[in-house]
Amino acid sequence: WIWESETEEGLFGSEKSIKSMKDNMALFMEDESYDKYCHRRYDDISNSSECRMPWSNLNMFYASSWDVDKVQSVIDTLAFEYPKNVDLYNTLAPCALGKYYCPDNADEMDVSWAIMLNENITSIADKWDFKGEFNADNLDQTNLFAAYMKELDLWKHYVDFGLDKKFSIDNPVSKFSRAVL
Repeated sequence: WIWESETEEGLFGSEKSIKSMKDNMALFMEDESYDKYCHRRYDDISNSSECRMPWSNLNMFYASSWDVDKVQSVIDTLAFEYPKNVDLYNTLAPCALGKYYCPDNADEMDVSWAIMLNENITSIADKWDFKGEFNADNLDQTNLFAAYMKELDLWKHYVDFGLDKKFSIDNPVSKFSRAVL
């Protein structure tokens, strides 16, 4: 699925635009035979499968929950002395995942900071499940959060696919987007 915005606010800048994209996807996802052609996730252990959630930035706007304070805390942390903290996180992210590939000179406090930041981001992203109500009250925050995620090597693949190349911290507006059901 590919969309192009006809307004300056972009695809993720208005309730109308976001709801319209969701309605487009619902034509297929709410079809009674969707489970016969959806992108499936297989579990070899239980020998079962289920439809995967769409690969779309809409998942953020329909998260099962949105912790405004935690999201703002992540944004503020990454924005502080930008791009210093983004660069530090990118350097230490492998450490945050389990102390793999830690630089020899890594400061333990910095590693602890990266672990905590990664845990906060993970707890936010885990709610991007397309199962919640529309998060209309936090469009600007959601877009800015996505812009910061696009800067993080470990997390950019969660958002970059559905944003155009001009989307950034300085320009959190996407004229184009795409999704895979």
